[in-house]
Amino acid sequence: MLTKPFGAPSIGRMILRALRGLPALFPVVIPKGNIRGRILRALLGVSVLSLLCFTVISLHGISQIEDFAVHACSAPAEGGDAPAVPTETAFVTVISQLALGMRRLMVVLILLFFAAITAVYLVARELARVITDPILVLDAGAKVIGDGNLDYRIEVHTGDEIEALAETFNKMTGSLREYVRTLTETTAAKERIQGELKVATDIQASLLPRLFPPFPARKEFDIFAHMDPAKEVGGDFYDFFFVDDKTLCFLIADVSDKGVPAALYMMVAKTLLKTEALRGLGPDEILFRVNNLLADNDSCMFVTVFCALLDTASGEVRFSNAGHNPPLLYRTGRGFEFLKIRAGFVLGPMPDSSYTMERVTLGANDLLFLYTDGITEAKNPAGELYGEKRLLEALNGGEVGDLAAMVQAIRTRVDEHAGGAPQSDDVTMLALKFRGVSREA
Repeated sequence: MLTKPFGAPSIGRMILRALRGLPALFPVVIPKGNIRGRILRALLGVSVLSLLCFTVISLHGISQIEDFAVHACSAPAEGGDAPAVPTETAFVTVISQLALGMRRLMVVLILLFFAAITAVYLVARELARVITDPILVLDAGAKVIGDGNLDYRIEVHTGDEIEALAETFNKMTGSLREYVRTLTETTAAKERIQGELKVATDIQASLLPRLFPPFPARKEFDIFAHMDPAKEVGGDFYDFFFVDDKTLCFLIADVSDKGVPAALYMMVAKTLLKTEALRGLGPDEILFRVNNLLADNDSCMFVTVFCALLDTASGEVRFSNAGHNPPLLYRTGRGFEFLKIRAGFVLGPMPDSSYTMERVTLGANDLLFLYTDGITEAKNPAGELYGEKRLLEALNGGEVGDLAAMVQAIRTRVDEHAGGAPQSDDVTMLALKFRGVSREA
C-alpha cells in the first residue's frame, strides 16, 4: 500500500510553527498603544493572512500532485478487477523526484514568505511614519499650547488635511492670544472702575448722616436712618438738619435710576433741597423751588421726595410730598397705620409744579416711619413683592422702643422675603420718634 511521504497536514504544521514564532522577530520595532503600532500590526496581519492563504493553496496543489503520481506509477494487477499495483522502479523514481521537488518548493516558499513579511514590514513602517509623524507633531504642539505657551507655532508641511489642521491650531492660538490680551486689558479697566466706584461709594456714604444719635443734646426726639444701595452707588438718599433752633428738617428721596447717574443726580438734588430748606421756607415752597432747578435736565431723570419740618417744641410736623411713598404713623396705643397724604408730582420733569403743605401733630412717643420703594417692591424668586401689607404687619409686630433695632428688623424681614434673590433697588429707611420732652428737661 503506497503512503504519501509529504502530506498537506505535515507541511501545514511546519508553516504554523513558523507563524507562531513570527511575533518574536519584531518585539521592539512594532510599538504598542499608538497609531503607528496599530497601522503596522494591521498591515502585517493582512500580509500574513494573504501569504497563509497562498501557502494553503500551494500545499493543496502539492497534495493533488502526489495523488496523481501515485496513481500514475501504478500498473493493473492480474485478473483485471484486482487493485492496481505500482511497479517498483517507476514508484521509486517518481517518488524520489517528487520528494526532492517538494523540499525545494517548501524552502522557496518559506524564504519567499519571510522575504514578503520583511518587505511588508518595511513598507508598513515607512507608511506609518509618513502618516503618524505629523500627527505626533500636532500632539506635541497641542501639549505646549495647553501648558499656556500661546506664542508657539505648529510647523507641519504635508500639503494635506493634517497641514490644514495644523494651520487651524495656529489660528486658534492666535485668537486665544488676542482674547487673553483683550481680557487682561478689560480686567484691568474693570478693576480700575471698581476702585473708582469704591471711592464714589465712600464719598456718597460720607454725604449722608451716619453718626447716631446725631444730636445727643436734644431730648425732644430720636432719629435713625439707613441706606443700602443695590449697586456700588445708589439714587436713594435721606437727610436731616436743623433749620433753626427748634425746627428740624428731615426728608427721604428716591431718584428714578440706579448706579452712577442716579448717584450724581442724587447729590445735586440733596444739595438743592438743603440749600432751599435753610432759607426758612415751608416744605411746599422748598419742593417748588427745587423742582424748577431740576427741571432743566436733558436726561429726563426725576426724584420722589417726602420733605417735612418738625417743631421740636410742639410736635407739629409740616410736610409736602413729591410723588413719594406715604409714610407710616405710629400712635401710642394704636400701632402703625399709613398716613393719608396727597401724592404730589415728582421733582424734575415739569417746571412750575405746585405742592401742598399738610400737617400732623405728634404726641409723646409717636413715631413716623419713612421708606423708599426698595422695601415694598423687593421680590422673592417667585416674583412676589414684599408689599405694603407685609411692611405694616412687620412694624406692628415689632418693637418701637429702639429705632435702630426696628429698622434692622425690617431689613431682615425684607431679606428673608427675597430668599436670596438679588437686590433690585436701593433700600432706604428713616424713623423719627417725638419724645415730647423739652430741651431743658
